[in-house]
Order: sequence, then structure tokens, then C-alpha cells
Amino acid sequence: MMNNFKNYTLLALSLIVVACSSSVERSPANFDDEYTYGAELTFTHPQILEAQRSQGSGTVNSEMSERYQRILIDKILENCNDCSLQTKIDKYGLEYGRISYPDGWYFNVTLDPAVVEVTAKPIPDSKLIEYTKRLENDLYANAREIGLRPSKSTGGGHIHFGAEAFFEGNSKYFRDFMVDMYNHAEIGSGILADDHYNSPPIKAQPKAQRDAFIDAINKFDQNSDEGIIGLGLKIREGTYNYQKANWGPTEKYQAINIERMVVEGFEASEETVEIRCIRPQQSAEQFSLIANLFKKRMQYLKRMRAAGTPVKLSHELGMSVEQKFQSFIRFITEAGEDPADYFRILPVEYLDLAWAKLESLYPGDLEKKMKFIVDASNESPFDATLKARKSYDFLVRLRDANPQFVQDRMEAVVAVIKNSDDRFHKPEKAQELLAQVDQFMNASAMPKPSGFRATCEQIIQTLSLPIFKAL
Repeated sequence: MMNNFKNYTLLALSLIVVACSSSVERSPANFDDEYTYGAELTFTHPQILEAQRSQGSGTVNSEMSERYQRILIDKILENCNDCSLQTKIDKYGLEYGRISYPDGWYFNVTLDPAVVEVTAKPIPDSKLIEYTKRLENDLYANAREIGLRPSKSTGGGHIHFGAEAFFEGNSKYFRDFMVDMYNHAEIGSGILADDHYNSPPIKAQPKAQRDAFIDAINKFDQNSDEGIIGLGLKIREGTYNYQKANWGPTEKYQAINIERMVVEGFEASEETVEIRCIRPQQSAEQFSLIANLFKKRMQYLKRMRAAGTPVKLSHELGMSVEQKFQSFIRFITEAGEDPADYFRILPVEYLDLAWAKLESLYPGDLEKKMKFIVDASNESPFDATLKARKSYDFLVRLRDANPQFVQDRMEAVVAVIKNSDDRFHKPEKAQELLAQVDQFMNASAMPKPSGFRATCEQIIQTLSLPIFKAL
């Protein structure tokens, strides 16, 4: 009996040694760790952009950006009773403010070229809703009050995902994610971003770099014992060795930045995959929405791998706007999400397609259509009014088909009209806005309830106050 016990013990120990020696991965200690999301939120102002132009693109800070950074920090502390401030020094030798909460979570108000940038302590998935509400109330709302807004073309909305939970130390999951992002190049070529200088998808790279990626994947599929680091280094050396703008380091300025996963020196908790091909989020809720989509997509890829049908390379190039839209719809629906939730974050050239899809998915759901219109107009960056004006066009269509419904949603109607016209930036324009509302209502045979103008005036005053107070 004792000899049998010794034999079983030796066998168990030998299996453990083999299991440990067969992997060269920097494996996380706990694969059950939940998904985490690291935010990079950017805000700017016409005065910051002008100051940046006057002193060159390579400068991290300007007197104007520092001024708005201080004003934003002061505004946050003024309105957030639970917040405290620590002053710290960043890698450029510049001061920044850390806004902390009693539970230990924080976000940093820093600087980057032409923007005030906010980074945050990684958000656990279980706290995503709670902490994004904090970001909306304490960051976005205060930024809007002082005229800071995310820009369509300046800054970024990069999201870091903790590699431990995202890939679970499994190189096949990493391979599937990289192939999926290769296939869905539309995400970085129009849908969520379109900046091939800062975050080019692999399909936007020269043929040599694309071929190197395909070769790395094909060789991995023949021998999947290579590991995350081995595959990552091949992608880094063969595909991430080119950058259109010749900025450095070239390995960083890619749609998917894997530097923290393949370069030595990072703790497991610091290892992230950074999705860079995302425009600045126009609200904290939009950040939560996009982070959740990529989590759901990764879970879908894991299910496909478990079912024995891992994602295959697709080499379609030169997609039209409609083809990109349809590909993104597949990206969403395969992940188990409702496309309607994501339509409002699309650029203006995709909105007609989104409206048609909304009509086909929810033909009689007027509330969904109104929500799409209001959200699309609200979340337009301050330097792009086309999207808000397109929302106004949809509002006209909805009014013409359903006049009483639109009239009953008067507050939402006024919000869309206000956002659709960039002339209404000062309180004295309120009468012009009232006239525009009247014109909108008079363009069809909509019933006119008593007190209509009084209601509009009250709505306009409510809408205007937070924006105009700081001007």
C-alpha cells in the first residue's frame, strides 16, 4: 500500500513538472480574474487647438492646455464632495492631478498634444456601470461646463484590456483575437476610427506587412505551442515594423498595441492589449458601451474555439461603406449584442444605413427611433455638426410619419434641434432657437396644444444653463 502511494505521488509530481516546463508563458496567477478596462479619454477646446498649432505638433503641453487642465480639476473638486486631489508628476515632468474616491479608485487629469487627457485606474467589469457613472457626473459633465469636449479628429479613445482575463494565458485566444481584428478592419477604417497614421489596421499596411502577419498566423496554426509571446514577437517584428507617419515607436502606433504583452519588464497586472483604433468617446456611457462590446466579442471567440470552429483569416480588401457597415453588424450580432445600441456612435456617412437597419429591426418601435436620434445628435463632437444635422433630418422623417408622437416628446425634439445648429452657443440665441422649433412644428399639420411656447421656453432655459454658465 505504501509503495503504491509513493508511486502515485511520484507520478503526480512528474505530471506537474511536465505541465510547468511545457509552457514559456508569463501566466497569470489567477485565470478567474474578471475583465478590466483602462480608459484614455481626451478633451479639447478651440483655444487649445489654436495654441497647439502655434507651437508645433510635437509639444505635449501649452499654456492654454495647462489652463484648462487646472480649470477642469477645480471644477471637479467644486462639484464632487467625495473627491480628493493629489498632485503628481508625469513622465514628461509635468504636473497632473489625481482625482481619488474613498474606495481607492481614481482618474488622472493629464496632458497630451492638443488635449487634456484623462486616464483611470483599471475598471473591473463588476464596477463598469458604477465607475462610468462617476466619470459622466464628475468628469464629462464638468468638462462640458467649461467648454471642453471630445474631438472627432484630435486625441483618441484608446481602451486597455487586462491581458490576464482577456486571453487567460491561452495563445490560441490571442491568435483568434488578432485574426478577428485583422478580418474586421472596418473598425479602424471608418467605423470606430479612421486614422491610419495613429492606429492603422493590419489590412491598411503595405503588402509585405500583411503577408508577414498571414505567414505568422499560418505557422502558428501548424504549431500552436509557440505561446503568446512568441506569436506576438513575430507580429511585432514582421508586421509592426512599419508606420505611415514614421512616428516612433512604430510598434505602438498600430490599431492593436501588444507591447505590454510581449516586452519584458511588466508585471502580470500591467500587461494589457490596447485597442487604439477608437475615436474619443463622447460620453462615459459610450466608453462603457464599447468596452462591453469587445468583452462580448472576446467571449464569442472563446466559444467558437471551444466548439472547434476558430475564426479563419478573411482577406477582403477595399470595402465600401455599406460593406463595412454590414461587417460591423456581424461583429455585433455574433457577440450577442443588439446593433441598435451601437448605431449612434457611427460616423455620419453610416447613419442612413443605420436608420434603414433600425427600420427593418424595429419597424414600429418609435421610442427606439427617437432614442437613436437624440443620442446621435447629443454625442456629436463639438467640431463636427454634420452628424447632428443628419439627426435633425431623421427627426423630420419621424415627425412627418408620427406627428403626435413627436409632439409628445417635445423636450427630446428641442434637444435635437439645438444640437443640430452650431449657431446656438450663447443665451441671446434662445429666441432664434424658439423660432426654429416653431418652424419645425409648422412644417406639418401638427396639433398645437395650449402653452406650447411656454413649454419650449422652459425646456430651452433648462438645456442652455449648464452650457452657458461657464462662458
